[in-house]
Amino acid sequence: MKRLVFLSLTFFLILIGSFSASAVTIDFFSDLDTDDDNSIHFGDDDCSGWTDNNYDYSGSATITFDIDQPPATDTLITVSITHYRVSKSVNNYLTYFTINNVVTSDYLSYSDKQWVEQDFTFASSVLKKSEENTITLTIGKLGDNQDDFLVSSFYLTYEADTSNASSPVPEPATMLLLGSGITGLAFLRKRKK
Repeated sequence: MKRLVFLSLTFFLILIGSFSASAVTIDFFSDLDTDDDNSIHFGDDDCSGWTDNNYDYSGSATITFDIDQPPATDTLITVSITHYRVSKSVNNYLTYFTINNVVTSDYLSYSDKQWVEQDFTFASSVLKKSEENTITLTIGKLGDNQDDFLVSSFYLTYEADTSNASSPVPEPATMLLLGSGITGLAFLRKRKK
C-alpha cells in the first residue's frame, strides 16, 4: 500500500510540474549604444567631463519589445539595473521607469562611486502579449541639474504562464517517471493476484 501511495504522489507531482511557470529574461542593454568599457551613459545634458557624446542618453531612453509568452497571473515583473553615479549635482536621483505608461513608485537610488544593482517591480498585468510593449527610462532633472550615471546591465524578468503551452515532444525525464509509475502499479496489481 505504501508503494501505491508513493507512486500516486509521484504521478501527481509530475502532473503539477507540467503546469508550472518558467522564468523569462529580456535584456535591454544590448538595444542601447555602449561605450568602450561596456557601459551606457545617461543624463548630463552638456556632457561636462564626458569625452564621447555619441553614447549619451539625455531626457529619456525608450525601448520597444515583444513577449512570446504572457506572464503568469498575479505575479510580478522585475526590472533590474546596475548603475554608477558619475556626478553629484543633485542630492537624490529623480530617474524612474515606466512600462506601457505605468510608472514605478520608486526612483533610482545611489551610492557615491560604486556600482549599485537595483530592482523595480510591476504587476504582471502591465505586459501586453498581443502588441508591442515599451519600457522608458526617464532621466530625472531638477532645475538645470540632470541625473548623471552609467549603466552596465538593464533587463526585465517575469514568470511566463505555461499552463496553455503545448509541448509536442515530452521531456524524457517526465516520460521515464511516468512510465516507471505505471510499471510499478502494474507490478503491484499482478503481485496481489
